[in-house]
Amino acid sequence: MRLHIEHETAFNYSEAVREAIGEARLRPRDDAGQRLLGFRLALDPHVPVDPVGDRFGNTIHCYSVLPPHRRLVVTATSEVETSADALSFAPALTPLEQHSFSATSPYVPFTDDLLAFARAVTPADADDAEATARALASAIFASCVYEAGSTDISTTADAVLAGRRGVCQDFAHLLIALCRGLGLPARYVSGYLYDSDKPADAIAAYLGGKDAFDQAIADFSAAYADKNERDFARLETAAAAGQILIQGVQEGLPQWSTTHADGRIVFGRKLRDCSKRARLALAPVRLFTINWADSGPGFSWPETYTLVYVPWHERFVVIASQDGGDVWGCSDQAIGHFPRKERRLVGVRTTISNHWRAQSDDGQAPWAYLFDTGLVDTETAERWRKQVWPRGEESYR
Repeated sequence: MRLHIEHETAFNYSEAVREAIGEARLRPRDDAGQRLLGFRLALDPHVPVDPVGDRFGNTIHCYSVLPPHRRLVVTATSEVETSADALSFAPALTPLEQHSFSATSPYVPFTDDLLAFARAVTPADADDAEATARALASAIFASCVYEAGSTDISTTADAVLAGRRGVCQDFAHLLIALCRGLGLPARYVSGYLYDSDKPADAIAAYLGGKDAFDQAIADFSAAYADKNERDFARLETAAAAGQILIQGVQEGLPQWSTTHADGRIVFGRKLRDCSKRARLALAPVRLFTINWADSGPGFSWPETYTLVYVPWHERFVVIASQDGGDVWGCSDQAIGHFPRKERRLVGVRTTISNHWRAQSDDGQAPWAYLFDTGLVDTETAERWRKQVWPRGEESYR
């Protein structure tokens, strides 16, 4: 995939300042399964920048803004081509890197509590790096709560373990500390989450030079938990959230297909690779499938609703899945969420009814009939439909 990335950081001062000296670490790496096609860094006020490299292979742009100014804007523009396997292509660590990624740091200390926790949650049969890393990450998800504002940039891994709450960077530091405590080199990686409007932090555990730990769910959780609840359905991450959470049952979602003249069958829904961890961590439950309309012989417009529980946020997410031959095409969209303490059917009814009302307000007629049912039965689904379209407008058939 080819990505265009624009990053802007603005500094505003209450009065004019001079000699603003700083470093920018914004140039994407040109390795580990991604290719840097272009990069430009601009400062306003304009000043020259001096690129240097650090011992980890990152590019640092140093600048010094001498004229008086009350606002400084740093803008980085990048063109990057990514692969599906990203970190699994990371080069083998050098002896110096092995040492660096196994040592303590101000944020990653070695304490008795951290080591005891790491040993307690690592299965006795976890005889390789991948199994150990997955066990440690799962333990963090199960025992810690994402809570914005509960920590700051100075919070250390042992403090996170003691408080059992934090944000994405805190859990990354904690996982690094646990891995290193067991002799597994681990490092911190910062990047961007596609379809999100903010950087997302991920951790890449060094897995014997053969594999890397997939943090897609953790990346999404950082973007998901940091948003105001009432705006969730409008988030740019809704599609990414739906695709990540729905992976375990994607084979049973609406599937449009067509037959070419030569007999080849082409499917609209492209099945995505599912990691074993994603299937184990989440258990999507089918609610029901409606058909919006039969617009012609062999042409239906199904939409499946699925409920997924996200344990590390104690919330249920409702996802609407479609696959049609029109320009809308395949879509898995997170349409809303509600807390675990709310009764499931109440939360589901509110979320789906709001989804339908938004379409009704745009002139959409009631859906025609049910294709199948799951957690929600036929009588209940039809009662919800009547509440949204009380006059029983003519549906498209």
